[in-house]
Amino acid sequence: MKIIGLSVESKSVSLSALALAAFTFAPQAARADEAPAAGPAQVEEVVVQARRTSEKLQDIPIAVTAITQQQLTRSGILTSQDLPLLTPGLQTAASPFDSTNIQFKIRGQSTASGALESSVGVYVDGVYRQRTFGLGGALFDLDHVEVLKGPQGTLYGKNTSGGAVSIYTKKPVLDETSGYFDILAGAYSPHNATAARVSGAVNVPLVDGKLAARLSAAYDYSAGYGRDALGRTLMDKHNPFVRGQLLYQPSSDLSVLLAGDYGQFKSNGLINKIVEATPGLASTAANLELGNGPVPGGAGLALLQRDLGISDYYTDSAYRPSYDELTTGGVSLTLNKDLGASYLRSITAYRYLKRKAGNDLDGTPFPLLETSTAEKDSFFSQELNFGGKAFDDKLDYLVGGFYSWFQDDGGAPPGNAILQIFGFSPVHGRPRTVYRHLATTDSYGVFAHAVYNFTDQFNITAGLRYSQDKREYINRDYTLFTDGFKTCNFAAFGAVLANDCAIDFATATKPGFTAQGPVNDDAVSYEFALTYLPTPDLTLYATTRRGFRSGDWNPSGTTPNRFAPESATDYELGVKWRLFERKLMVNVAAYYTDYKDIQKTQVTGPGVTEIKNAAGAKVKGAEFEIRYQPDRNVSLGLNYTYTDAAYKKFEDTFPVVTDYSAEPFDLSKDVVTLDGSWTIPLASGDAIHLNANYAWYSRRYFTSVSHLKTITSDPSLVQPAYGTLNLRFSYDIHAWDAEVAFVGRNVTDEAYWVSGTQLRSVGLVFLTPGEPRFLGVQFVKHF
Repeated sequence: MKIIGLSVESKSVSLSALALAAFTFAPQAARADEAPAAGPAQVEEVVVQARRTSEKLQDIPIAVTAITQQQLTRSGILTSQDLPLLTPGLQTAASPFDSTNIQFKIRGQSTASGALESSVGVYVDGVYRQRTFGLGGALFDLDHVEVLKGPQGTLYGKNTSGGAVSIYTKKPVLDETSGYFDILAGAYSPHNATAARVSGAVNVPLVDGKLAARLSAAYDYSAGYGRDALGRTLMDKHNPFVRGQLLYQPSSDLSVLLAGDYGQFKSNGLINKIVEATPGLASTAANLELGNGPVPGGAGLALLQRDLGISDYYTDSAYRPSYDELTTGGVSLTLNKDLGASYLRSITAYRYLKRKAGNDLDGTPFPLLETSTAEKDSFFSQELNFGGKAFDDKLDYLVGGFYSWFQDDGGAPPGNAILQIFGFSPVHGRPRTVYRHLATTDSYGVFAHAVYNFTDQFNITAGLRYSQDKREYINRDYTLFTDGFKTCNFAAFGAVLANDCAIDFATATKPGFTAQGPVNDDAVSYEFALTYLPTPDLTLYATTRRGFRSGDWNPSGTTPNRFAPESATDYELGVKWRLFERKLMVNVAAYYTDYKDIQKTQVTGPGVTEIKNAAGAKVKGAEFEIRYQPDRNVSLGLNYTYTDAAYKKFEDTFPVVTDYSAEPFDLSKDVVTLDGSWTIPLASGDAIHLNANYAWYSRRYFTSVSHLKTITSDPSLVQPAYGTLNLRFSYDIHAWDAEVAFVGRNVTDEAYWVSGTQLRSVGLVFLTPGEPRFLGVQFVKHF
């Protein structure tokens, strides 16, 4: 039996040594050209760090999926947005405001806004990512990815009420010089848009047995498969990224890992395609633009409706250029000390992010809904862990503390932008809203987690964490007219000029909207689980967990309002079973989640959206993960996820108090993924690999903003059921230690939407299409 990263014979290794290995030498996935292991065929068992120490995935009471780099490559997965192809329970959504952003959804929970923290925590080598901007970039030189479903409030206490996505990169190896380079080139079907990704890594020992370095880099390019009304490209990519790591191991009980990364992301922005145009502020503004006067409908509405007739799925009607620019980077220092029966770990990190974006969100020829944002983020975190064994190794324990400081200086996605853009001043011309704010968060957490093994077959898990977020917020929004005149930006529509103010907007707070805070949100999260292993191949468990996400201020609201924390309490029953001499693996998890005070974006006025608490919801579902390996050259997988989410009570207040409790969640209720791989060994030592991956999603309603009519009768914001197919055919050249592959993504060229935004208060509904067919050639060389 083979365990990735550890052998079965390693039973005598201490827990501290395993923890040291887990965070210093993450388990290495098999290389794409590596031959199948000798011995009887069986589904490989994976060691994960889901509970912050090395454990066999099949033995722990958590619904977790682990994906190796080899699986990512052979399934055609290039970015984080593709991870659901191999992960039951995970769904992703594109942001309608920024092409560099990605939103993860697990068990009905996600983020209320791209400006705020997600209820699904993202960690890279144990370091929390405060913002999800930049995570849509290429996945390269990784060891594996773990996706944890359900609240993870004990060990992952930073806003992980929905789950966690942990990405582990490949670490330096002390005793070998090695590396690879990978070139993928092809084109998308619309507009023959060329695309390429070049990546590679080199590992170099610097001091024999003590010091080694690993440098990896990637460049992701696409000419852009979208177009605007003037023929400019949309959905293009120009994304360089570099990562460096230095491992120092002066003795067998101490390791120090210094890591740093830097990346840039540039694009002309998203495709925002009009699917509905009705009388409203949009047609009023269009008529004003045409000189017809402020009368809804008429010529303005006719021109907006004309844009609905554009048949090209990947062309919108925007006449103004959009752009997304992002620079991100950071450093981290991880120290592991083996103390014999215990261990000590420290993770120190600093990250920064600079972002600029300008988007023509309405996708029309008129300047109706245009936003410009610019922000700079800084993030520092420090985590300390102390763990080990006690009571004759029956108790495995981990205690620790966490602190982070985060500051966001800049803009935010649109809130009341429409009011200002539609306002006309007879003196100063057209106004444009400039969003400015300064938000600071100090987060604290202390936790304890323990597993007590009563016997080899039965154990109890208990965890407790106290978390506190201290937030301060200063709003500095202002309106900048075409002639450079500035005015305060908190008045109602039509009264902009009544609030002129001669202050320095770069430093002062907005009159009527003073500094808010500091305000503390705190909560106790917990985990309790019973695990029973009647045989080495069968694990039964029952788990309950609680997580929370703190509240915040609306980043661009018209009044200094705040929304409260949300919480999720989860109850889960699971079975992990290996059958037929471990040729078949079946993992099943059924759960019920009590979701309270949900943070949701809602319409609060004509063209104004704010985040509010939408009472509570109940989410119930099941996740099935099945893998079958009849022999060493064939592997088949089937994943199925069922998610039934419903509001207990959800009332919106605009334009009148309305009960929206029947509104569905923004996700597919049923998701099925199928994957298969077949290796054909050749007498020459070469091999042929055939890989296929199919993902099917049931009907989905786009409900990122609460609606002004019942969503179930709204065909404009519904994505019908659809499926996408990825294929990969590769040939391993043994003498070259290389691989040549033909890659096809969405080979049937399925047309589908990935996000939708309803703005009927201004007369518009627009959607963003998903990725079209891509065909390419890939060459991978190892050395």
